[in-house]
Amino acid sequence: MNADHDHGLYRRENRIRKAASVKKRSNQNSRALTAVLIFVCLLAIVFYLSGGVVTYKDKNINMDEAVKTRMILESMEERPLYDPEKADMHNEVQEQELQSVPEVDIAALQAEILANFGDYDYNSEYFRGWFEDSAIVGDSMAQAIAGFDWIYERNLQAQIGISLPSCADVIEGTIWLQPSVIFLTFSANNIATYGTGIDSYINDYSDIINELKANVPGAEIYTEAVLPCDPDFSDEYWYYDYLDDYNAAMRQMCEELDVHYFDPGFILDAHPEIYSEDGLHPTWEFYPLWMTYMAEIAGLG
Repeated sequence: MNADHDHGLYRRENRIRKAASVKKRSNQNSRALTAVLIFVCLLAIVFYLSGGVVTYKDKNINMDEAVKTRMILESMEERPLYDPEKADMHNEVQEQELQSVPEVDIAALQAEILANFGDYDYNSEYFRGWFEDSAIVGDSMAQAIAGFDWIYERNLQAQIGISLPSCADVIEGTIWLQPSVIFLTFSANNIATYGTGIDSYINDYSDIINELKANVPGAEIYTEAVLPCDPDFSDEYWYYDYLDDYNAAMRQMCEELDVHYFDPGFILDAHPEIYSEDGLHPTWEFYPLWMTYMAEIAGLG
């Protein structure tokens, strides 16, 4: 009887110990799960506060960081590790090459460009080869090139809606790229932003050019004239009354800063039918001629 009693007590104590063990493990698992959830929440809070929130539906994306990251990943296999001595050698060679930029007969080139209007036998091989060591920098007019897939993304430093006061990101991207040739193609947004303030425009543009010259040594810089609007919209875009004054001031600025000035407005003057409905942006027919003209005046084509 006593033996059976002792054996029963032993089994009851054993069940109690097992239950306590299970409860202990359950408590440990619960605490571990709670710790993981707290850690995930903290990560989410830090990510949100850092400005990295991405919402697909609204496309609320930190585009500056996204663009920089994509550029870095895209070119990691193509660009060697930074070596100061090699960089200096590259700059010396670059300066020697750019000192011999060929003289171009502008009138003959413009006539040739216009003669090829409508002959669009172009593909990405042409343009990617021409602009592989260049940067086309600008606003929506330049950004439209992305839709044609004619050049590598890294060679297009442009954003829709920007003007000189808001172009820091594309200038930073250009400096990072370290191209041999830079085409500055800011246009309609600037004349709309500055209106009659041509002196302020020239001062700001000069600062940007000097920043590029200081940080991309040896690069050849081509600065585009402000392009005309559709004549039918001249009343709506009153600031285009000052177009000639802007471009005269830009030409003088380029001479003083020893950079190139170019004006592809002749394409739009000859073919006003290729303006889009807003009277500012050209349709796709403009772009092969525009890019060919830039490549030719810089000796890339």
